[in-house]
Amino acid sequence: MDRADVELPGASMKHSNCFGCSPNNASGLALSMQRIDEGLVSTFRVPKRFESYPGVVHGGVVSTVLDEVMGNVIAVLDQKLCFTITLRVKYLAPLHIDEVYHCVAKLVRRPTSDDDIYKVDAEIHPNGRTEALAFASATYKWITTSQAKTQMSGGPEAIGSYISYLKASE
Repeated sequence: MDRADVELPGASMKHSNCFGCSPNNASGLALSMQRIDEGLVSTFRVPKRFESYPGVVHGGVVSTVLDEVMGNVIAVLDQKLCFTITLRVKYLAPLHIDEVYHCVAKLVRRPTSDDDIYKVDAEIHPNGRTEALAFASATYKWITTSQAKTQMSGGPEAIGSYISYLKASE
């Protein structure tokens, strides 16, 4: 798999506190990603503070990793910021604290009109192995400038950081 590092909107903008990817969020995951054909991969390790049962990563954190990588596929490939509409996760086996995993997300369908949705699929694999421990499929809708202004906080300065990723308001 040929990989190239990518700059993520939520990680690179100074006003971002994204739980999934921002290095500014001391409580977050600080995921980094690399580009692959029609998608992204994130190699990550989950620290003990995200534990559920002893030694097991909380399922909500697993779901967050999947959603974060899938949503960033759209931001990186199409330069569009989207809200998650649906997210379906299937857990096949637990992830363990402090082990290395790869989340691979690929764009399945682009919108055919401005009112249509994106579809992205993802899976998480243990380092160096091919079996999936979790699968996800999600749909996403491109955010308009007016939605960003009413549904996000931080004022014009924070939203302005994302303006090139937003759909013009209708």
